[in-house]
Amino acid sequence: MKSLFLLLMLLTTTISLWAQTPIVITEPDMPYVPCNFHPVAASTTGVTIPTGGTNKAWDYSGLVGTNVYTYTYSPVTNTSFPTADVCDSSYSANIIPGRSYLYTVFFADDADGFKGQGLAIDEQRYNIGGVTGGATDSAIFPKLTTVYPTPYKILSYPLTMSTSWRSNYVDYVNFNLTIANYGLDKVPSVKKTYYTRFDTVVGWGTIKVPLTAGSTAPISVLMVKRSVVGTDSFFMNGTLAPGTLLSAFGLSQGQQTINNRYSFWRKYAVYPMAVFNFGSSNFTTLSTIYFDGDASNTGIVDEVTHISLYPNPVSNMLKIEGLSHQNIMITDISGKVVYTAQNLTGSQNVNVAGLHQGIYIVNINGESGNMVKKINVIK
Repeated sequence: MKSLFLLLMLLTTTISLWAQTPIVITEPDMPYVPCNFHPVAASTTGVTIPTGGTNKAWDYSGLVGTNVYTYTYSPVTNTSFPTADVCDSSYSANIIPGRSYLYTVFFADDADGFKGQGLAIDEQRYNIGGVTGGATDSAIFPKLTTVYPTPYKILSYPLTMSTSWRSNYVDYVNFNLTIANYGLDKVPSVKKTYYTRFDTVVGWGTIKVPLTAGSTAPISVLMVKRSVVGTDSFFMNGTLAPGTLLSAFGLSQGQQTINNRYSFWRKYAVYPMAVFNFGSSNFTTLSTIYFDGDASNTGIVDEVTHISLYPNPVSNMLKIEGLSHQNIMITDISGKVVYTAQNLTGSQNVNVAGLHQGIYIVNINGESGNMVKKINVIK
């Protein structure tokens, strides 16, 4: 009987040691600072749509890349967004077919989540005669800044299995329209879009994507299901725009756009390991796939469990433990290096008392693993 009891205890202990649990992502885990990232577009041909669940092993190491893009999170210089961490100027949209306007989105990362705070549009002027037939017809987008009263959430912290959130916000785009055939001469016009976002963590486990270094090691991730519904209204001279004019541009009052996607988020990276877009389909037909083109050359993974940094926030001494022949580099959010040390093993104390209050990024790299961690220096 005693032997049976010991066997059962050993079996229980073994099972508990091998039991898996979902990762938990919080603000210090996400290095949202000025940087470049490189999503890789992949072919959707023959790709199986991922499904949610617990302790999953999603193997997408066979994705075939078709193009590589470069996007930039830039430092924030717009004073309308004093708490924003980064901005992205790569966004575009269109009202007049074939005439896209450009805009910048501002983001903040705090203990509550990673959020979109608003957008800014610089003045832009377009001749639209190729669409309307009038040689002098134009659309002029004046300078505009929109600060959302309540920022929308991209990620909600702490992020783990079954975390869910909803965001509502409104975008305004002002433009002055000149179309001779309709008797319009720089008529003030507005496109108003109401957005509703639904997000839920529907799965956890590991995922593999193609890596140029030849490795397809699984990375711990959370699978987030997202739906964004946008509803448009159009106004001219303060009243609803006429339907005949809207239909000439392929528009209508109350038109909706729906964007559905699955994203696989991990720690220590600003872009998901993989994104599966479905457009307006109900998660049934893939429209595009992207995966993290930096995963192979940054070495940023969440598997370095032997390294710990504390306390965070920190005011005087940052302690780093579990180093094994690794290098440390600490930068501020502009990328300026404020501390370096090489080939460290064991523990390292870093005096941050002389640093200004704010967010800093700790980069640790070496043969035994790499890590990027955000710390908050307080006074």
